[in-house]
Amino acid sequence: MAQKILKHFESAKVLGMTGSPKGPKGRSLSEYYQHIAHDVGLERLIREGWLARIVLKCIPLGVDLSHVGTASDGDYKLGELDEVVEPHLLKAAQILAHHGKGRKSVVFVPLVKTAYKFATACRAVGLKAVAVDGDDKSSLTHFTHGNADVIVNAALLTTGWDCDLVDCVMILRPTKSENLFRQMVGRGTRPRYMEGFDPNADMHNHELRREAMRLGPKANLLLIDPLFMTDDVKLIGAARLMARDGDLEAAIAKHLASMAPGEDNLFADVEAVDLLDADEKVEKDAAEIRELSLKKKLEAAANKKERTVDAVEFFLALHEKEFAEYTPEHDWEGEPPSEGQRKLLEKNGFDPDAIKYKGQAVAILELVATRRDAGLASPAQVKALRKLGHSNPDLATFDEAKKFIASAALRGWAPLVQKPEAKPNTPRVWRSVSGNTLEGVFVKLTKQGATLRLAGGRVMELPLERFVEDDRIALMHLAHEEQKSNPRPRYKFRV
Repeated sequence: MAQKILKHFESAKVLGMTGSPKGPKGRSLSEYYQHIAHDVGLERLIREGWLARIVLKCIPLGVDLSHVGTASDGDYKLGELDEVVEPHLLKAAQILAHHGKGRKSVVFVPLVKTAYKFATACRAVGLKAVAVDGDDKSSLTHFTHGNADVIVNAALLTTGWDCDLVDCVMILRPTKSENLFRQMVGRGTRPRYMEGFDPNADMHNHELRREAMRLGPKANLLLIDPLFMTDDVKLIGAARLMARDGDLEAAIAKHLASMAPGEDNLFADVEAVDLLDADEKVEKDAAEIRELSLKKKLEAAANKKERTVDAVEFFLALHEKEFAEYTPEHDWEGEPPSEGQRKLLEKNGFDPDAIKYKGQAVAILELVATRRDAGLASPAQVKALRKLGHSNPDLATFDEAKKFIASAALRGWAPLVQKPEAKPNTPRVWRSVSGNTLEGVFVKLTKQGATLRLAGGRVMELPLERFVEDDRIALMHLAHEEQKSNPRPRYKFRV
């Protein structure tokens, strides 16, 4: 329906709001929306008390997914999935009865027939369980009215069902779809605050909202993870809920798996892990992994041809660390750069073979265009300025960079040694734009220029513009220090 409406109003400006990052059948919403104006993630909503905190118990069920095929939509084939899950239904019911005791649980399984089998297994271990499907929704009332503590379904309750009573979710339907996984977990994140509390009364008091939830009938959501056995990196797990990148996801997943009991000890009193706490615990380790990854990229860049500009170095020089650690968000961003983009990248001095993603190419070319429109130094100039010791290569204009590089050529391409911290009455070598040098002590700075005392006591006054840029900066620093110790009327210096 939404696609028909959008196609009908093709010329309209569209603002879309969604809780699901993917469109129908897992397709990216970038087909309809090109830019994300604002993104409020699950982690923030939990921290601000709008959603229930998620605690996790990883209990290995022994389900092996290694021989389950992939369907045309990119997810697991449901028939094959059901075949490997069904033999473990009784054990799963026992795990739910032990670890989800006293909670209102929703369980997701591959097929409708399996939903009814699992409800039967739950009742066999003493749970009040019902199953629901598209043809018979009567069991929903039994669950919401307290006649059942467990409700089992295949896909019926993934969307359009809001029940804040749910405080336990068990996923026996493994998936490669992040959208589907988040929807299943989301059935249990609806908050329940203490009686009489209005969460909207003070929108900015996050601590009060969290405390009202902690004191309410639902302090958190328990997510039971069966730890499916597979080498498939596309399987979505609980770590994906909090991770902001692949490195952090891997670190969280490793930490969570390390706390799981052995298969011979499934009914021990396992402590639930708060996903927010797990995220904070491994953030430092993941940050070190990212820094190491960046360092390796920089080391590899050092071996590239001198004439090319490395994208990672370029972004870091401009303090754009987010792009230096670029990770595609949309499907189109993860595609290889187009031939036109490759030509533009090469024209601007970049090695097109080093740019893996179309989205990264867009970020580079947009930044280059923005800097060009602002009259700032080109990528090749920024690289040269960094090498030659310029103090602020990211802020230098195109013309300033051109003059600075020309000045470097006159002095034999020797990098400048930045010494703006030079102290009064300390001799140093001063350089002129013509390439000449003078050794002397700074005396004063006036409208007429800088006064130096040379060796032998001779005093010389030179216009400030005669000095190279970094020496002008040093002179102004010295003048500033001298004025602080001997206050007098200030002058406007010609730079």
